[in-house]
Amino acid sequence: MKKSLIILIGLLFAGCGGEGGSVTEVLPAVVSQVDVPANATTLPLLVVQVEFNDQAFSSSTLTWYQKIFGAANGQLNHYFKEISQNSFVFIQAQEDHYSINDGFIKVHLNTNHPDTGFYFFENIAIPALTLADEFVDFGAYDTNTNGKIDIDELQIMFLVAGGEESTGIHPSIWAHKFCINGVSLDSVSVMQCSNGSYTAFGEQHFNIRADASIGIIAHELGHGAFYLPDLYDTTPSPSSDSEGIGAFGLMGAGSWGYLPGQTPGVTPVHMSAWSKIQTNFVTPTVVSIDTTNFSLDASELASYKPLRINTQDPNEYFLVENRSNLGYDAGLYMLDNTTFEGGLAIWHIDETQIGNTNVNQKLVDLEEADAKVLDIAGNRGGQSNLFKTNNNVFTKDSTVSNSDLYSGVDTNVSVTNVSAPGSSMFIDLAF
Repeated sequence: MKKSLIILIGLLFAGCGGEGGSVTEVLPAVVSQVDVPANATTLPLLVVQVEFNDQAFSSSTLTWYQKIFGAANGQLNHYFKEISQNSFVFIQAQEDHYSINDGFIKVHLNTNHPDTGFYFFENIAIPALTLADEFVDFGAYDTNTNGKIDIDELQIMFLVAGGEESTGIHPSIWAHKFCINGVSLDSVSVMQCSNGSYTAFGEQHFNIRADASIGIIAHELGHGAFYLPDLYDTTPSPSSDSEGIGAFGLMGAGSWGYLPGQTPGVTPVHMSAWSKIQTNFVTPTVVSIDTTNFSLDASELASYKPLRINTQDPNEYFLVENRSNLGYDAGLYMLDNTTFEGGLAIWHIDETQIGNTNVNQKLVDLEEADAKVLDIAGNRGGQSNLFKTNNNVFTKDSTVSNSDLYSGVDTNVSVTNVSAPGSSMFIDLAF
């Protein structure tokens, strides 16, 4: 319920003020409650749909509800259930916008779409959320009573009518996660930069103006809900010199995964093992003794666990996981437009880094089996980058990727006899 709006920083409203805005009525509908697996963590999500004088939504709110909160293949919660092993889902924020409680509020700003991409988004976010405040009590979500909405209390997402700039259409915004200091609603700070945020994305993708895919939504929520960093090279073009992890994870280019006949992003690939550990979706198995025929189950299975191999440097270690051609990892079809066969991903982690801007020392680096193509800007990787039967040795003497620390010190780690791709893969470990 609207109580107050306090602006502590100078923000330009640029014609998008709430005085000229309104809440758009949507047709009442019966929506099912989110299917929450036993013992799963839930996180409320409020979706504010924003329309303009020249841009209205093409698809119904019910269509968007199903895409985000639905449990069918290709819907956001289905994706998060798979990658979290049924340990996490988003649930609808409680709102009384026409008594639907579907977690959606649609507002209309009495101006044309500003078409400013990433910039000046506060001129959309503040008036839109102010209008939505009539139908949601933000104070009720301040469960730790610290006077602000933290990322684990409520996620605020803006779904903006018009285009998604990253797909080349206009008018548009650029999908992003960010924060705005100085906005208080219902006596709590919202979207603030101290453990708070919002996410936003444009409604339509590409020249065919398809509804935004779950890949871009999941990627931005990876930032907003879990503070995961981008794992592509964030150095501005044309200075970027690598692709980071390429297509091999949601927080890289894997958010654009697809199957034959789909638009990019419809089948986003799994998070990398490192990202899954950061989100507490999985706990790795740590092995430090020589082991033969060690089994690794595929990423989409409930029995999936990545392997962690520690080194003499506490900040550097390896993660090993089985990426199969089932579930959402089938979206790795995007690598070379052929059916993804699967294989073993070996990750080199360096926690002294905060991202993947340094091509020579990344936070999360895929140790390619055949060629260091991910260190070339514009190359998102290929199937042969994964280890499998015909390329099955990772040691200190490997010619492409070796098991040394970034300093060149030998770790004595050896991964050999990698099996063929499958629901289970087998390796030998030596130290």
